[in-house]
This record gives sequence, structure tokens and C-alpha cells, in this order.
Amino acid sequence: MLSFARELNLRSVPDNIIMPQSNRNCGNLEYRLDIDEAIQVIQDILDNDTAYDAERFSPGYHNPDTALPCVQNFCQNTLCINAKGEVVPLPEWDHVLGDLKKQTLRDIWKNSSKLKRLQIISLEDFPKCQSCHDIEFCGMSLGQNANENEAGDPFIIPKYICELAKATRELVHSHKNKQKETT
Repeated sequence: MLSFARELNLRSVPDNIIMPQSNRNCGNLEYRLDIDEAIQVIQDILDNDTAYDAERFSPGYHNPDTALPCVQNFCQNTLCINAKGEVVPLPEWDHVLGDLKKQTLRDIWKNSSKLKRLQIISLEDFPKCQSCHDIEFCGMSLGQNANENEAGDPFIIPKYICELAKATRELVHSHKNKQKETT
């Protein structure tokens, strides 16, 4: 795809993330790029994308005074409504915050204890991440976290996400060092 886009002088931004199904069925993850394949894609972008922007590869946590990227927008400004009329934080996460057949959206927004809990998630909720050198490159998602473990726990980060963050950090830092050497 990257070669095809380059031939047409188009910018291509691949997304190498495949999330598990919202019912926690992880069968589709067999089609997810393994870490080595993901590294190849990222390396190809770094080597061949003249419009490279480091921010693309560092969606993670930057500032202790701001919300974690995995909760920055959802539940602060937006909610989703599924086909059953249930209010959920993300389309891919079946964590029901309320039911529009039983209450108003305003009532859910103002009174849902589940929603209030999600709105105050911080780095402190992820003890393992507090001292992580790769957190700036972490693209974890609460929905992905929840759907990728049997307990449905959004605070358990899949090993894949941690491995990908580490590999991305190493690639980006190596790329930046090479750029410095050539300038």
C-alpha cells in the first residue's frame, strides 16, 4: 500500500491496530501484525515518508496535568449509543453506562457512576505505566484493553501494546538520531 501511494504521490498513513471483538472474542487477532511485522511497517514509514511527523508515532502520555490519551476525548465530550439504545463509551467497547429505554441521556451524563469513574481515569490507575519509558509511544485504548482479557478489565494493558510501544520508541529514537547525523 505504501509503495502504491508513493507511486501516485499520495500520503498513506497505515493503521496497524486490529482490536478484539467487543464480546471479548480475540479470534480476529490472528490477523493482527505481529511485533516484527509492525516494526517493518513503522520502519518503512520512517524511511520513506518525507512528510514524517514524530507525533504520529507518539500518541501516548506526555503531560501529567492532562488526561491520558486513552480517555482524553471519550466520556469527556462524547458518548456512543449502540443499536440497543445503550449508552457506551466507545463503539468497540460494550461497557454499558446507561439505557435510553430507562433513562434520559442527560440523566446518564449527569448521574452514571460508571461514566464518572471513566472521566477521572489517570496515570495513577495504571501503576505499571507510571515509570514506563515507552509511555509516550503507547497507543492503548480502554476498549481494547477490556476486550483483550477474559475479565473485561480496561485497566489490564495487553502485552502486545507494551511491546509495540517499546519497539516504536526505539525505532523513532533511532530515526531521529540518524536524521541528526545527516544534518
